[in-house]
Amino acid sequence: MNKGRVGMLLNYGKKPFISWLLINFLRMRLLNSNVEKNFNRWKNKIPLPKSDSKLFTIDRGIKLMENFKEAIKHGTTGVHRDANLYSKDWGFKLKNIERKIFVWHGEKDLTVPIITNKYYKKKLKNKEIFIKPNEGHFSICYNFMNDIIQQVSE
Repeated sequence: MNKGRVGMLLNYGKKPFISWLLINFLRMRLLNSNVEKNFNRWKNKIPLPKSDSKLFTIDRGIKLMENFKEAIKHGTTGVHRDANLYSKDWGFKLKNIERKIFVWHGEKDLTVPIITNKYYKKKLKNKEIFIKPNEGHFSICYNFMNDIIQQVSE
């Protein structure tokens, strides 16, 4: 589970000072930049599967960047908490979860690698895993939103 962007968060959570320096550097750059230009630069640099890339139109991108800008306007505590959540023990074992767990995963996901499903298959007892071909991290939620909501509400 130390691969992809999740692995990056795991490592940042374990190195708080480095995390703090990097996140605050990025925060200052983002707060003092043009949102549209920043989004276009980000979209061209970060590898995304086609299914995710199609979703990131300029309008959605600007909203995303503005939301992130607002989230870090007064500091990076939330980002650090997220990194810590990824890197620390949650105080329970996945095998002890009795409720049914549904995992939806895009086969082309570059944010959370598909290999994480091997981990879930081994650790979760009561699970149903859906792996969708040609879907990414974001597109699976967008394209299967109704199916996921229906499943969770049953």
